[in-house]
Amino acid sequence: MRLPKPFAEKLYAVTQTGTPVIFADAATHPSSVYDPGLLLGAEAKDELGKASKKKKKPAFSKSNAVTSILVSSADKSIYVIQNGDIVAQGTAEIEDPDKKLGSNVFLLVNGDEDGFTWEATGYSTGKKGASKPSTSVVERIKPPAAVQAAIDERMKPGMVFVTTDQPATPETRSGKDFTVMDSEGE
Repeated sequence: MRLPKPFAEKLYAVTQTGTPVIFADAATHPSSVYDPGLLLGAEAKDELGKASKKKKKPAFSKSNAVTSILVSSADKSIYVIQNGDIVAQGTAEIEDPDKKLGSNVFLLVNGDEDGFTWEATGYSTGKKGASKPSTSVVERIKPPAAVQAAIDERMKPGMVFVTTDQPATPETRSGKDFTVMDSEGE
């Protein structure tokens, strides 16, 4: 994909290295998704339990790093990406694997003693329209322990979680030589 230069300049002016950018043909309006289940992991749920007893907000990561999580149902793969680098990856256990996850973006907005709130948007890169994301999508995903630990360590407002039914591994992508950006201005 080539971006028109004026648009690319505007895009790079409002993003930083590691910020996920998704180009889509269609999208749903953002909607709130509350406490999306297994992605939170035991550590985050324990933190919520402690906060609930003390009636204070859970401790979030203090890092300024941009953190994203990507799950591909096609590969059953999960990646934790920080500032553009993969810091953890593994095979995701997906409940009801024959049912599509859909293409969704969840943005962690807040967390308190009662749970976590994500803003979610469905997107589509084909002729079929985008479907509205829900808590049930995320509840079907269980990361391996090491990946869950990487998520828990980086949990903070602004974290992005993306689901796709498309392949994510280089071996299964349609274009193995696809380059997002190779150097400034090229």
